[in-house]
Amino acid sequence: MPDDNRSVERMAADWFMLLREEPDDADLRTQFDEWLAADVRHAAAWADASGTARIIADSTAEWDGYDIRRSSRRRGWRLYALAGLAAAACIAGLMVGPDVMLRLKADRVTGTGQTETVRLDDGSVVHLAPRSALAYDFSSDHTRRVRLLEGEALFEVRHDAGRPFVVTTAEATTTDLGTVFDVRTDGDVTTVAVRSGRVRVQRNDSGAAPRELGAGDWWRAEAGAADQAGDLTPELVADWTNGTVFVQNQPISEVIARLRPWYSGRIIQTDSVLSARKVTGAYDLRHPEETLRLIIEPYGGRVVRITPWVIIVRGH
Repeated sequence: MPDDNRSVERMAADWFMLLREEPDDADLRTQFDEWLAADVRHAAAWADASGTARIIADSTAEWDGYDIRRSSRRRGWRLYALAGLAAAACIAGLMVGPDVMLRLKADRVTGTGQTETVRLDDGSVVHLAPRSALAYDFSSDHTRRVRLLEGEALFEVRHDAGRPFVVTTAEATTTDLGTVFDVRTDGDVTTVAVRSGRVRVQRNDSGAAPRELGAGDWWRAEAGAADQAGDLTPELVADWTNGTVFVQNQPISEVIARLRPWYSGRIIQTDSVLSARKVTGAYDLRHPEETLRLIIEPYGGRVVRITPWVIIVRGH
């Protein structure tokens, strides 16, 4: 079932692809009917997604008359393909829209599978992960301000106690104390990890005292949840810069979240039990589909690519 934390438009596009892949799955149809009836916005989003497919199919109907050899079965597959293309177009539109808004706000934006190294005016260096957006303002004589709008970045900061280097996300603020550190923002979750030196972190929505992190420490702030913290080998901080990700006893859903910026399309999870299974290992980010199969298939799951832009991860 599509993730309810996404926008209704994204959920409608997910449902479109799922129902096209498994049209005879009664349980899936029941789940869809429940989702459709749960909110009037769901029905409106579904009408938009399915309507796009209908418009494309209707616009090409006149061509069918020119090929009298076309069987009804062949026509069915053709419309199936058109519907899939329409859903992919809906998904692409949903992905492009936010990118346009980010580009208006950001000074630097990276695309799928793309990384970038940025040297700031103060001599600090920022390594941007794929699908990341960064804005910065060094006009103040007192503070160097950076906003991580989306994605992940590794910061190598030129320390200046008289002019602090501050990184903000939607959930947290990180202040450099002479450091190399990584910040990742994913929706309402922010994770900070330190490779060397120290940083000060604090939630934006809390009066709690800030805390300091040293080399190998990590800290996570999530809206509506308690802080989490732990440690790891400092060399593994920002391992994405080498095209890998190491996870220890983390749910499969977390690995999929790390793979998404490296895949030029959508990865849809349909089995919450499978997504919650814990895994440990170092995984290749540069080949997302192969990595998914390596993780999913030992648990009896399936990785199905139904278009060049959509992968569905299913359970048994």
